[in-house]
Amino acid sequence: MNKNHFFFLSGIACIAAGVFFIADTVADFIIPNNSFGLGIWVSFLGLHGLTALYFLQREHGGYLNLAGYLLNFTGLAGLIGVGFVNNFILPNIETSVTQQLLSGPLLPIFITVGVVYLTGALLFGVAIWRGRIIKPYAAILYMLGSIPVALPPVFPELIVIGGVIFLAISLVLFGIQILKYSNTTSNLQLGF
Repeated sequence: MNKNHFFFLSGIACIAAGVFFIADTVADFIIPNNSFGLGIWVSFLGLHGLTALYFLQREHGGYLNLAGYLLNFTGLAGLIGVGFVNNFILPNIETSVTQQLLSGPLLPIFITVGVVYLTGALLFGVAIWRGRIIKPYAAILYMLGSIPVALPPVFPELIVIGGVIFLAISLVLFGIQILKYSNTTSNLQLGF
C-alpha cells in the first residue's frame, strides 16, 4: 500500500468514525439499551485515523505528539473492550450481577481506560493544535468532546451527548484534512 492509499483510507475511516458516533448516539436515544454496538466501530475506525494524524504531524509534534498518540491509541483500544462489555455482556446478565461487577473489578478498569483515553486525547489534541498542520479548531473540539465522553458517570447525560457531537464533528474534520493530504503525501517522511 502506498502512502496516498494509506492516508485516503485513514481519512475515510476517520469520517466514518464520526458518522458512526452520531448514529450510535441517536440509536441509544431512540432505542435505549440497544445492543447495536456502533460505538465499538467508532473506536476501531478512530485508531486508523489517529495513526494518520500522528504521521501527518510527526515532524512538527515531537515527543508530545508521540506521547499523546500512544496514550490515545491505548485508550481507544481499551474503549473497544469497554464498548463490547457495555453493549453485549452487561445488558444480557441480571441486574444484581451487573451491579456486583460495577462495584467490584469492572469499574476501576472502566475508569482507568477513560483516564488513559482522556490523557492521550488532551495531549494529542495539544500536539495537533501546536503543529498547525490540521485545523486547530478540530483539535479543540476533540479535546473538549473527550472530557465528558471519557468519564460519562461524572457528567449529566446532556453534556455527554454534547461531547459526542463535538467528537464526531472533530473526527469528520480530521478525516477531511487527512483526505486533503492523501494527494500530497509524496513529500512526507513517514518511515514506511
